[in-house]
Amino acid sequence: MELSDVILTLVGIISAITGGVVKALVADLKDVEKQIANLPKEYVIKRDYHEEMMTYKADVKDDIKEIKKLIGKLFDKVQGKRK
Repeated sequence: MELSDVILTLVGIISAITGGVVKALVADLKDVEKQIANLPKEYVIKRDYHEEMMTYKADVKDDIKEIKKLIGKLFDKVQGKRK
């Protein structure tokens, strides 16, 4: 076997390994691109989260006020019956 055959064999092996590595990198890059494309669908933007929480907080406060009014009315009825 001549030196040129050994060199060509080594170049072929190195090319095959490099091709496999590049293929794996391209596949990983495509996966990352898909994940980045899905970010707005899967994750909540901080500003949107805060806006929704403020709305829920206002709704909960209103509900608590209504519950307090109902409890007050019930308490007044119970107190009226005890007298």
